[in-house]
Amino acid sequence: QRTGTLTEEEVLMCLTDGGMDKELAEKNVKDFLRQHKDHSDDAILWKVFLNEFVRMKLFHCVVMLGQAKIFGKVDTDHSASIGLREFTVHLESQIGREEAHKQSRKLFSKIDANHDGNISKFELRMWYRERLKALRKRVTAKK
Repeated sequence: QRTGTLTEEEVLMCLTDGGMDKELAEKNVKDFLRQHKDHSDDAILWKVFLNEFVRMKLFHCVVMLGQAKIFGKVDTDHSASIGLREFTVHLESQIGREEAHKQSRKLFSKIDANHDGNISKFELRMWYRERLKALRKRVTAKK
């Protein structure tokens, strides 16, 4: 398990190796650096980067579920909703087994608004809208 710091190039490589477009990765690295540099030596703290990277990957995984094609693939029992097991398998394919198992139950319960043990397309849309509202509120507060 890695500790310590990363260079800007290492952070960029992590993002592009994770499937992010190079131009978008460069923009995200600049944004990340602006917010998370360890000012004592201008290095990026590994733990901070890893936490942010996982948070962003999780968000991306859930956003992808909003696409009908992805939702249909993840909904393996064709119930028109996604159960915890299906959700966890989807996360595993994106962030790995260990991290998916750490994160899936907590995230699933946040999205499953009616707590029926399944995530509907409507609940996904509502969760996404709430996240956007919260983000806009944070951005507005920083101005």
